[in-house]
Amino acid sequence: MRNFITFATLASTLFTGRAEGQQTYSVEQIKQAWQQRQDRIASVKMSYTEVRIKSKKSFELFRPRLANEIPPDADLTLPGRGSVSFDNARIKISTEYKNWSLQQGRLIDSKDESLFSDSKNLSIYYHPEHPEAEISKRSRPLEGSDYTFWPIKCYARGVNRTLTPLNLPDYEPTNGVQVVAGQRCMELVKSDREGSGRTVVLLDTARDFLPLRYLIVENGSVTFRLDIRYGPIAGESLAPVAWDYAFMTLTGSLIESKRVAVESLILNPQLSSDEFTLSIPPGTRVYDQFGGPAKRYVIRSDGVEGPSIHDDQHPTYEQLTQLAENRRRNTQLLLVAGFVVVAVAVPLLVFVVRRRRTGPAR
Repeated sequence: MRNFITFATLASTLFTGRAEGQQTYSVEQIKQAWQQRQDRIASVKMSYTEVRIKSKKSFELFRPRLANEIPPDADLTLPGRGSVSFDNARIKISTEYKNWSLQQGRLIDSKDESLFSDSKNLSIYYHPEHPEAEISKRSRPLEGSDYTFWPIKCYARGVNRTLTPLNLPDYEPTNGVQVVAGQRCMELVKSDREGSGRTVVLLDTARDFLPLRYLIVENGSVTFRLDIRYGPIAGESLAPVAWDYAFMTLTGSLIESKRVAVESLILNPQLSSDEFTLSIPPGTRVYDQFGGPAKRYVIRSDGVEGPSIHDDQHPTYEQLTQLAENRRRNTQLLLVAGFVVVAVAVPLLVFVVRRRRTGPAR
């Protein structure tokens, strides 16, 4: 299988291409350069294609396989595409991709959507059985460990507290210098509290500290690597145009990799409020922890939120669906009953009023 990165030699090449004699820059200088770029870019709209390589062993790496699950018999190549739009406080993401269903033992079409706005994070996952949604209150978007959007967010929102994928004050510059794609890069390093791991960001000092490589190192082994390539774009001399990343085990074996290619990148587009809306479709099971204790409910067939049950009661989808539709039918019956009462009462009231005015018949 042809991988995007030569994983067997990745750890040994972490600090190859070193150079000496480069000027040392401070985090504050980097922040100023990133702020100037961010000030020029009020909004972003991007579409892209992707190819993901998922190793066979990744399906059993983090948990034991269940008896009814069917893993693939070979590594998978999974194409996809998506889009992202964001301004200074809101971000909307849509993705469509091939994925492996352990329950069905085959490739399926998958789709996800997410919206972050006003400290509310909504994610919708369109599973074959029924959609699932998650609503939470957060200070930053919930994106898990997906680095698909890391380069464009770091490029345009590097010092934005809400949308930045990294916090610059957590990093310290070193005296180390590496050469990436022919460019001399300075090192920014963040060490974990235990001292066994660190995150390394390599910045191109000649081009406004553009990040060219992002690494996670655990116990001396590279377990994640992201490489970013830049090209000219209208309004900016350089912008991210392609990137690839990979997760590896401590021994260097591939877990998963992805290559992203930008199809369209628009800087400073006019983004209306309609572009930052996301409706939960009927039949979706919702996990809601936005306004208090976690609860679950199903969106009814009329688009209305069904009755909720606390998550600690572990309600099934069938229970939530039945509860929601029963409530809908009861509401409909009440409306019909109310209409009948009104339909009977109004003519009766009119008759009584007229009789009082004219008096009893003689």
